[in-house]
Amino acid sequence: MLSARACKKLREDALCWLIANRLTAGTVVFLAEVILKIMRFIPLLTVITIAPLAQASEYESCLNVAVTQTDMSGCADMGYQEADAELNRVYNEIRKIYSDDKLFLDKLKSAQLAWITSRDADLALEYPHMDEEGYYGSVLPMCTLDSRASLTLERVTYLKRWLDGAEEGDVCSGSIMLQSDVIERQGLQ
Repeated sequence: MLSARACKKLREDALCWLIANRLTAGTVVFLAEVILKIMRFIPLLTVITIAPLAQASEYESCLNVAVTQTDMSGCADMGYQEADAELNRVYNEIRKIYSDDKLFLDKLKSAQLAWITSRDADLALEYPHMDEEGYYGSVLPMCTLDSRASLTLERVTYLKRWLDGAEEGDVCSGSIMLQSDVIERQGLQ
């Protein structure tokens, strides 16, 4: 959903574009007619997009019906909870696959704790006045949860490298097992 500021900016950009391109009233009417013709296909597009929406996460479904700031903050919390659950799933899966390497597991735990500290520091950098009541308004919970979810999903992507495995011949894979070894260990669980 666009903010009021973003909508205003879009209107200004569209107006500037019309002026810069010296479009006449007739051209604007023509463009409007083209847009109306395109809009006839919206029911078809709606039918095409219903299936993917049926598979949307709870977070996405929540956003589709959220009206108030409290609703949107609740959706953001749900989004963060989904991201955190995925992070925990990936982390625990890595621990299972690499369970015979104690040093690796110690380093994984240490890295994860350091990442949590870094994530929290990044959030404090993004919202340095978050402890001052009202400083960022009622959107603060939603915004911080969205940022936290985004950082968490970045971490998930990073950690999935250990689940995807390295390709044969990758001499810089470090502690990441070969894909074939990861697949074999996943099959043993």
